[in-house]
Amino acid sequence: MCEAIAQSLKFEGLPVATLAPGTAKEILLGVCEDLGIDPHDENEKPMSVPAMRNELTAHLKSRSCFLICDNLPQIPVSLRLWLDKLYIAGQSILGTGKNKPEKDVIFKLVNLDLEPLQDKEIIQLMNKTAHDLGIEINAKELAQKASGNPGVAIKLVKEFN
Repeated sequence: MCEAIAQSLKFEGLPVATLAPGTAKEILLGVCEDLGIDPHDENEKPMSVPAMRNELTAHLKSRSCFLICDNLPQIPVSLRLWLDKLYIAGQSILGTGKNKPEKDVIFKLVNLDLEPLQDKEIIQLMNKTAHDLGIEINAKELAQKASGNPGVAIKLVKEFN
């Protein structure tokens, strides 16, 4: 779902950065890459995690961007606290996760329970993904394995290739 939203926003010409589970450094390097920020200091040495956070915070204060966090509970706590500060400052953030920890600071965001997509919608999504990848699939057959989950549907198509 996050990937589909990110692609849709990018298609509209809007800047998007995604945060996928990993170490703080891996995640911040990915955000820097998504936003076109050089993760090196003035001496061409890799920035530390705090330096990248500061650089990204300054960048986000001066430029509009969407942050999309796939599986937010698996993002390191230090980055969830950073995201919380960004959110309080008005940063647009979409965070997803299967389980909502009761006392996690970042989960003051809206909680949505989504119904599975209908077979017709999954088939459309799979056909579009296959078309974008330049492959042919039997979407009806693969759709049964997706069980209405758009993320699984996209993954199945990518793995088919």
